[in-house]
Amino acid sequence: MGKQKTTIKILTFDQLDITLLDEKMNLGAFDLVFSNFGGLNCLPKKELQHFFLNISNHLTKNGKLALVIMPKNTLWEQAYFLFKGKLSIAFRRKKEVVMANVDGENVPTYYYNPKDIVNLAQTKFNLVECNPIGLFIPPSYLEPFFQNKSRFLNILNYLENKIKNQSFLSKYADHYIIILQKK
Repeated sequence: MGKQKTTIKILTFDQLDITLLDEKMNLGAFDLVFSNFGGLNCLPKKELQHFFLNISNHLTKNGKLALVIMPKNTLWEQAYFLFKGKLSIAFRRKKEVVMANVDGENVPTYYYNPKDIVNLAQTKFNLVECNPIGLFIPPSYLEPFFQNKSRFLNILNYLENKIKNQSFLSKYADHYIIILQKK
């Protein structure tokens, strides 16, 4: 019997407030930078463009960004608030800035469709892929309504899995993941 060699690659990560990126010159270079569930939605367009210019300095040669972002056109939110008769809230993501209540604090929030992100990042990054998250699966604030509707949720989950690679649907989902690679 021959010997089997097992190689374990060490995973190194750092958690960082995106507004402090300019101050962290000694971070080193990473293969991947990940931003989850709308963190970049807290940056206005000019700051987001600055983020793309800065973050490229902290990525390896073929480093990637994996960004989960909230788009302007989410169908669930529009349908829910239209159904409730709250027209002013139904299309709030189309405004330039929205004050979102996050744990009792009002946070300026900006919504970007995938095309917006590609345009802002194009000087330093190429688009690798973009996929919808939550086109059929309802957002978390609808959990109480769907809690006892497991059969219906299973159907929605099935549909979500069927469309998960249809990038053109990303701007209609609750969130989307966009992968960019450093040029």
